[in-house]
Amino acid sequence: MNITAITSGNLYLPYNPPKNQRKQLKEQKSNGYIAAAALGAAVLAGGVTHWHYNKQIKVITKKFNDEIDIIRKSNTYREIQRLRKENKELADKNKFLQIDNDCYSTNNSFLEDSIQYYEEQIMYFIESDTTPVEYRKKLIDKFKKIIRTKGYGYDISDPPIPTLITPIYTHIMPQYVGTLNRATMQKLNIPKISKDGSFSFEIPTSDEIKITHEHINFSPVKNKESTVALSYGNSVQWNSDKVARDLLQNFFDGHGQTLDGVRFLFTPIGEGRYRVRLEGKSTYTPEKAIYLGLSSKQFDSKAAGNYGEGIKMAALKLLSDAGASDVKIASDNWKCTWTIGNSGLNKDVQVMYYSVDKTSEKFNGNYVEFETNNPNLLESLRNTIDRFYHSHNDDFKCPDFENHLFGIKVLPQKDQTGSIYIAGQKFEFNGSFNGLKGLNIFIKEKPPISVHDPSRDRTSLNTSHFESIAEWLGKSDSISFEEKLAILKTLEKYWVYECKEPIAKFIEKFLISMCSGNYDKAVQFSDRYIANTYNSSEELLQNLKSKGYIICRPEFKNIGMQNISDFLKKIRAHDVVIPNETEKNKILILREAINTLSTALIKHFKSEELDTHIYMFDRNAEKEKKIYEDCDAEAIIDNYKSKGFWIDRTYLNNTTFCDALETALHELSHKMGGDESSTFSYMLTNVNSSVLQEILNNSETKAKLFALEKLWN
Repeated sequence: MNITAITSGNLYLPYNPPKNQRKQLKEQKSNGYIAAAALGAAVLAGGVTHWHYNKQIKVITKKFNDEIDIIRKSNTYREIQRLRKENKELADKNKFLQIDNDCYSTNNSFLEDSIQYYEEQIMYFIESDTTPVEYRKKLIDKFKKIIRTKGYGYDISDPPIPTLITPIYTHIMPQYVGTLNRATMQKLNIPKISKDGSFSFEIPTSDEIKITHEHINFSPVKNKESTVALSYGNSVQWNSDKVARDLLQNFFDGHGQTLDGVRFLFTPIGEGRYRVRLEGKSTYTPEKAIYLGLSSKQFDSKAAGNYGEGIKMAALKLLSDAGASDVKIASDNWKCTWTIGNSGLNKDVQVMYYSVDKTSEKFNGNYVEFETNNPNLLESLRNTIDRFYHSHNDDFKCPDFENHLFGIKVLPQKDQTGSIYIAGQKFEFNGSFNGLKGLNIFIKEKPPISVHDPSRDRTSLNTSHFESIAEWLGKSDSISFEEKLAILKTLEKYWVYECKEPIAKFIEKFLISMCSGNYDKAVQFSDRYIANTYNSSEELLQNLKSKGYIICRPEFKNIGMQNISDFLKKIRAHDVVIPNETEKNKILILREAINTLSTALIKHFKSEELDTHIYMFDRNAEKEKKIYEDCDAEAIIDNYKSKGFWIDRTYLNNTTFCDALETALHELSHKMGGDESSTFSYMLTNVNSSVLQEILNNSETKAKLFALEKLWN
């Protein structure tokens, strides 16, 4: 049989066509040979073309690899790599935390089911008594006699008071904070840029300007090649906002950390291009416009600049990205012009060139001048006016707290756009100049590099930076304890434990660090403030809040705020209700039940804990119902030791024996923690398990509990 194979990719299918299709297949086969020949010719032609352009491709590849290498060595690339690594670590940590959380949830669910199972089983076996009638009657009579003749064995009117250390207050939290600093400040009315791109504006001068004058004799330099390649600009991840920032930063520092007196002039020159000129009033010497790393600002904690790179890198970005053919920087008797040209070492590499000329007339100040085809840069320059301190920037008007180092202004609404300034310069927060909500914060000095490294790119601040700054401020010896309390008072509306804003982490780290110096200081807060504890149930928190209490972050306990544990110890001093005869009998029956189970319970409790002291209160009393209107019973715990428990009168009179016994076991088990804690759940599960085993394995115990239940009823 004649078989033809039709191929499709790597799949071969045997096919035997009918006679009337064979001619058509032969024609298609011939066409395939022609196509293959054409393809071969194309490949050969491509090979020839490749041979002709091989040299150019090698040059392009080398240039590409050089630029990639520069990027990899840049601060920005390292920052990106660091953030990627940090993000991966956080993602892994989050994954493990989620696994742990799932395990805890599963475990808690299992414990709750176990507790319920044991409670039901105990109740079932107590109520399904099979004791012979005569023996049962004998046990009932025995317990009747004990209860009639036996007293409590303790003073029912004098409950124990858990150990409560009352702090000796050395400070009182300020009742009010606020300043009138810069109260007369008027917001600057910055005109809009005209539709044609023209703009002329000078920030008003003030007595805050500190003009400096520097002068030097020098020899002119003509068309000097620098070591800065044009491709280096690719490693400088600056948009128009960052170029504008570094252009204005020099004027800000030159005027004594204010933009007061700086002049802006934008002039359209046709064909979508604009001439930009920025002028300041101080003079400086030409080497500062040329050399990277030459700057006195690195040692000036109040200067916005740091490494002397800003104006040079801004010039590079103007030449590489903003359409500038040259950038002129001038002051006093000199003018430096930056341009781009081919390197003398390698004609394929473009580098920055500079010329320094003497001017015919001295300029009493300094300026930067360039042309650009980027209208976004013009808008950034205008917007950046309010991204530095000046005497009309109302972000600084009437802060709630301010000292020589730090200031905070709380805005009326939590979601209102705020700002964070370091050394007078606004920083992005979480990638946006509008990223901080509800606050204006200004740090007057650059923090130490260990706290915040002012890298060239000055990447956006995030919550981690915020925490480092908080720790630095909290530990600072230059801020008094009273000033630190004023800072906290300023942030009062962010104290609450539910707050998830970045400032909440700031407060947490600030509180921890301000007490790390072994402060022996306790601050008296209003009684309505209570510091949360990590094992407080949400039900308790909501109950306290409904009564008007404000639940704050746990760290406030470090400086004297009462926490929930101490608060409950204080208010748990219930008014004792003396039981009537029936109530007394029920309390004694409960004590006898616990004594009957002592063989099973002794592995979980000390003998003195099993001599259970039960006290009665009335949750409907005026004093009690404020907090305890839904409370049936409450443990008395002192340093992880059970001192007995309180039981509500109404509950005692209306509940069953089995429920009352389970309540007693529940309250005794609280010595290991609160309702929401796993330690308590494990304790109660184990206690119930031991009790159930005792009932199942000891018929005498079961018979006694049944007799006590009959007496209860």
